[in-house]
Amino acid sequence: MFSIVCERLITLTEPSKHLGALLIAQSRRLNLFQEPSYSHADTFELPPDEAEEARLSRWRTLESRKRLAYGIMRADVYTSVLLNSRPLLSYEEIYLTLPHSEKLYHNDGELPSREQLLTSRIEAERCPQMVFSDLLRIMLERNEKVPLDEAVAYELCLFAMQSPLWRFSHDVELFPRLTGKEWVPPDTVSHLVANDQTGPSSRAELATTDLLSGRPYTVPDELGRVHRSMRDMRDDRNRMERALESWHDSFLAARQSPAFTKHRDSLMSSLLLFNTSYLQLHAPLAQLHNISYRAGEKRSVCPRAVQQIYDWSTTKSATCATERAVAICDLISQELDRPEDSRACFNFLAFGSLHHATVVLWTMSEIGTGSDNGSLERSRRFSRFMSKLKDRETHSLLQECSALFNNLSSLGGASFGTAAGQLSASQFPNRPESDKDGMRPPSMAR
Repeated sequence: MFSIVCERLITLTEPSKHLGALLIAQSRRLNLFQEPSYSHADTFELPPDEAEEARLSRWRTLESRKRLAYGIMRADVYTSVLLNSRPLLSYEEIYLTLPHSEKLYHNDGELPSREQLLTSRIEAERCPQMVFSDLLRIMLERNEKVPLDEAVAYELCLFAMQSPLWRFSHDVELFPRLTGKEWVPPDTVSHLVANDQTGPSSRAELATTDLLSGRPYTVPDELGRVHRSMRDMRDDRNRMERALESWHDSFLAARQSPAFTKHRDSLMSSLLLFNTSYLQLHAPLAQLHNISYRAGEKRSVCPRAVQQIYDWSTTKSATCATERAVAICDLISQELDRPEDSRACFNFLAFGSLHHATVVLWTMSEIGTGSDNGSLERSRRFSRFMSKLKDRETHSLLQECSALFNNLSSLGGASFGTAAGQLSASQFPNRPESDKDGMRPPSMAR
């Protein structure tokens, strides 16, 4: 029953995926992601004898077209996050500037036409009039400052980062397959190796030892597969991680502004996607979901897949994924506790984020997070989700996740809540017997 519920949830999203593909294809044909032949600057340079209403109408058409383009990008990411699949739209296709404020677009202040046009010009001069694809290129550069100051701009840029992020999130065997080693953050020993700052002895040790799990690799076969350094690929992976950190640092600084915090919907969407991005990078989500479906139906699970998850659960990546999963649950829970008229409006990211967070928490609660993990131990004092996780109260923990889904049921969360509730009664498969004999399947730890 559990797998039927989960598979039905995924199946229901397939039509939207196909519809999204058709919508994006048609939008490309219409050049929706390109600035039209006339722009905002042209709007300000219209002939003096043209009525202000006509000028305002042209400006509104430009803004509506732009909002439609960014709305299509958002919908693409919603589907991508939920299905853990590649976004169909790349940020490199979007040659549009950022939209003007919602307050101006909807004319909340009921300004006359002349003042609306003047305000639009002021906003255009205050914000960087840079095409969106260039903004993302700047964000992905490690030594460049993020040129953003509006909440919606931060949100849209994080949405667009899902395309380059997918390159490293979908293939859990990428680095072991090509390099013979796991990817590790640049502040670890492997970064020193990449820059030739370690001696021969430490290089030999790194070549035969998995730094994350501490398990030895099989002695290399000189006649078999040749592993490569792949420094450019490692640099790209480091750049992706650094881009997320840079986005978050700039986001926290901008959040000090009272005007910034008025956009609770964008703030909620941004923080959910930020934490989910780390889940995608640091957790083997496809494998975890597959195991949860089979465990829920009491079906057998491939021993190799189970052992890979046990290996991953001891790594720094697992700790990072666990912290982000708890952060997602805390974020949604705290917002739901607010009065309804003052809380953020949840979008479909809430379902996708919570869907992935739930399976990570189920896995780590069943396997155990380890008693020596200081960061997780500190977090339990402030989060009931972390407290239940550390105490391995799987049933209670998953019931909490199910309740979160049900509280989002106005958007259709009841089915997700049912699946999470049924998962609470399922056990993660035991560690395969082969591991006791020293045999180690290829690792998927990151």
